[in-house]
Amino acid sequence: MWASALAPAIAVGSAFAQDAPAPPQATATMQTVDSADVDAPGRFVVYRINAYPTLRTPKVMVDDRLMFRPKQRTYAEMALPAGRHDIVVNWSKDTGWPDLAFVIDIKPGETKYLQISGSYTRGPTTGIATFEYEAGSMAYEVDPAKGAEDIRTCCKRLPLR
Repeated sequence: MWASALAPAIAVGSAFAQDAPAPPQATATMQTVDSADVDAPGRFVVYRINAYPTLRTPKVMVDDRLMFRPKQRTYAEMALPAGRHDIVVNWSKDTGWPDLAFVIDIKPGETKYLQISGSYTRGPTTGIATFEYEAGSMAYEVDPAKGAEDIRTCCKRLPLR
């Protein structure tokens, strides 16, 4: 008796087994993560245009390592591993300017441009814009297309220290 009940159960079980989805298998259309892409370094480019005081050169430090000392209209670039990096722009003590310290985040294969600029406030405008310098420095991330154009048209490459 139990054998006759077992035959329909096996038939039903076989039907479900055929309808069950098969485990995913690697196909040509599946994407895989290439470990080289994840480990690809980023490129960090720092340049200086019109950064007051024009006759001084700050130290640009990356993760407590001197990257370079940018003169006016110069740039340097370095490969950095993906992740967070501490950046410090350090002016000489006689300027009285505090260090400018911040963190950047680099993604694998990314190129990040940073422009160092003078700190100023806009004075009263009477048809001609005037600027007044303040103690300090600014650094800001620049769109990659603009950064590439800036260094191509204005700046001389300096070696890393």
